[in-house]
Amino acid sequence: MLPADVAVRPQWTEKLYPPSQGQDHLGLASVSSDQILPKLSPGIVVQTVHPRYWSFYTFLLDEFWRRDLPRTRRDFSRFYRPREAIFAAGCHLCDRPEHDEFGPLQAIVGSNKASALVQTQPTVYNAQFNYIKDPLGGYGLYYSAAISGMGLTLPATPAAGLPYDAPTPEGRTIAAAFRTAIGGTRYYREYFDDDQALVPADVVAEYIRAACLCQLRTPTAPDRPLLQDVFLHAGGPRDAEQRRATMRMFLDLAEQTAGYELSEDRFRRLIYFHSTGAGGAAWTPAAPNVRTARRWRLYQAREYYAYALNRMWRYLAEWGIGEVRMSGDVVPLSTWWEFIDDAIDSAALASALGVDDPHLNASSTVADLAYWATGAGNVGGDLDDSWDIAAPVTEHRLYRWANAAGGEPAVIPVALTLLALVATRVGSRRNELAFSEDWDICRDGGVSRLALSRFFNQWRDRQRFSLGEAARWLFGDYVIRQHERVAVAKLAQTGDTFHFRRQGEYLHFYDAYARAEMSNSRFQALATTVNELGFVDSLFGATHALTDPGRRLLADGDLPEPHLEAAMNEPGDDS
Repeated sequence: MLPADVAVRPQWTEKLYPPSQGQDHLGLASVSSDQILPKLSPGIVVQTVHPRYWSFYTFLLDEFWRRDLPRTRRDFSRFYRPREAIFAAGCHLCDRPEHDEFGPLQAIVGSNKASALVQTQPTVYNAQFNYIKDPLGGYGLYYSAAISGMGLTLPATPAAGLPYDAPTPEGRTIAAAFRTAIGGTRYYREYFDDDQALVPADVVAEYIRAACLCQLRTPTAPDRPLLQDVFLHAGGPRDAEQRRATMRMFLDLAEQTAGYELSEDRFRRLIYFHSTGAGGAAWTPAAPNVRTARRWRLYQAREYYAYALNRMWRYLAEWGIGEVRMSGDVVPLSTWWEFIDDAIDSAALASALGVDDPHLNASSTVADLAYWATGAGNVGGDLDDSWDIAAPVTEHRLYRWANAAGGEPAVIPVALTLLALVATRVGSRRNELAFSEDWDICRDGGVSRLALSRFFNQWRDRQRFSLGEAARWLFGDYVIRQHERVAVAKLAQTGDTFHFRRQGEYLHFYDAYARAEMSNSRFQALATTVNELGFVDSLFGATHALTDPGRRLLADGDLPEPHLEAAMNEPGDDS
C-alpha cells in the first residue's frame, strides 16, 4: 500500500493510455538522429541504405507519369506496388557473382515476406503479392523525402500544383539510365505493363540480373556515374559539401584500415580513439579530413555520454521493479539514495575492470574521480590527437562492461566514471574555446534534451560535490526528471512509456522491459553507399581497396565531372 502521505494523491485505477515499452526514454537518441547526424551525413540515413533505390523509385515515378493514369496517391499505389513486389522478390533471386563476393544484401524493402516467398521456389511470381503493409512500400516509408531532398523529385504540394510526386528533369535522367539498364529484359518488354502479371521465375531472374541493387557496383551500370554526381553535389551546397566530406573521410578510413573488416563497433572506436586496440586497425585522419573526423568524434562523445545516462535509467527501472515485488508499488526515494551511496564503491569498479582500487566512495569528490579517471585513462591531447585505447580505463571498455552487465551495483560507479572520462577528455573549457566552430555538436539538444555542453558546464561547477551528491544530481535531473518529461510528451503519440514516476518523496515503478543502447551511427548506410557508388570495395570485408573514382575523391575531395548535366544534354535523351 501507499504510505499515508502519498495515498491521498490521485491515482489511476486504469491506465488512460495504452502501455508501451517505447524507446529513447530520455530523449537522447533523437538528438543524434534528428540534429547531429543530419549535419554529418545529410541524405544518407539508417533506412536509406542502397543508392540504386534512388534510380528504381524515380524510374517508377517516371513510368507512372508517362501513362494516361489518374494522378492520385491511390492510383500511384496501384501502379507502384506490383512492380516493387517483383523487384523485392527479384533481389532475393539475384545470382550475380557480386553476391558471392559481398554476401547477401541487407535492407531490401519487403525483405521478410519476399525472402520467405523465394525460399518456397515458386515457378511463377504474382505481381499482386502482398510484400509490405504500407500502400507506398519503401518509397513512402523511407526514400521519398531523401530522393526529393536530392532534387530528383518534386513532392506533391499545393504550391507546386502537383497532384502527386513527379520526377524533376534530373530525376528523369536517372530514370532513363535505369530504363537503359533493364530495357532489354523480358520482364520490362512483356510483363511490366500488366498490374496483374504472373511472372515466370526465370523472367524475374533475368530482370533482376540487370536491375538488382548490387549492379550499381559494376562500372558499366548506366546510372552509376549519374548517382555519383547526385550524392556528391545534390541537395544544396552545404549539404553536398558535408556529404562529400563524410564520404571522403570514409575512404580515408577504408584505405588506412585495409586488412581489417569494419563494423559499427570498430567504427566507433576508430572515430573516437583512432584505433580499435592492440593488434587492430589504426587511423590517422589525413589533413583534409581532420575537421570532419573531429566532428564525428564529438558525435561519439555524445554517444558515450548518452549511453551512461540511459544505462543509469535502465538500472533504476530494473532495481525499482525488484523492490516493488518485495515491498509494494512505490519505493521511498530515501531507499534509492541510500542504495546509491552503498553502490558507489570503487572496489566493485576496480574488480569489474581488473584495475587497482582507487579507494573512492560516496564521500569522495567529483574532482577525486576526475583525477583518477584522467590517470587511469591516460587522458591527454586535444580533439584532433589520437587517444590511448589501451589504457586500463577507457570509455569503450566501460561501455562494453556496462552493456554486458546485469543488475550488478557496479553499474553505477562505472556509469559515473564513463561520464567523468567524457567530461575530462572532451569537455574542457580549453577544447570549447579552441574548437568553438564545432561546439554546435555539443550544444545540440539544448536544455530539453540534455546537451553535452550543459553537462560539461554543470560538471565543472560541481567538482567539490561528493560522489553521492553528484549521483543524486544526475539521477534526479538527468534521469528521473528527464524520463518524466519525455514520457509525458509521448503520451498522445505512443502511449504510456513511463517506467517510473516521482510522487512526492516516493517513486512509483511500472513493470516493463528496460533497455539501454547507443543509437545507430549510420555506419552501415554510409559504408554501403560508398561501396555501391563504386568508390571502394565493401568495408565489411578485409580488403576494401579504393577504386579509381574513390582515389580521386579521396585526393581531391570531389569528382568535378558534370555527369548529370552532360547526360541531360545528350542527343536522343528520352527524358
